[in-house]
Amino acid sequence: MKKNVLAILILVVILAYGCAQQYVEPGLIVDEEPNLEEPVAEEVAEGPAETQGEDAETNAEEPKTSTATEPIMVDIGISGFAFNPATIRIAKGTTVTWTQKDSTKHSATSDDGVFDSPLLSKGETYSRTFNEAGTFEYHCTPHSSMKGKIIVE
Repeated sequence: MKKNVLAILILVVILAYGCAQQYVEPGLIVDEEPNLEEPVAEEVAEGPAETQGEDAETNAEEPKTSTATEPIMVDIGISGFAFNPATIRIAKGTTVTWTQKDSTKHSATSDDGVFDSPLLSKGETYSRTFNEAGTFEYHCTPHSSMKGKIIVE
């Protein structure tokens, strides 16, 4: 009988704890489910090293913002008589660099004449920044079977 009473008492405590309303400090915003679609940026402490961490609450109250100022760059390899990757999807303002890895010369020439690299020898590169949205299909001038596509959004 004592075991049954003890088991019921433990069950009641567990249920009471699980059903109890948890206290949340007034003014505190609680995000019950994290938004996994937005990237999380790490916060970097600013200022002299001796003042970092002295007053964590004061630093936490100051909102910090950051702006990405580094250019976005994408590499396309030219090897095995192919563009690798053959199709890419990029944002406006992205710079694409073709790197020639074959011993035979190749080019990156748009089908509509928007861009045209010189013939590239092994180890040479050609870069272009895409500032307008659109689809840009391209090929290698001496090897018409080599085709690629850049989709700018």
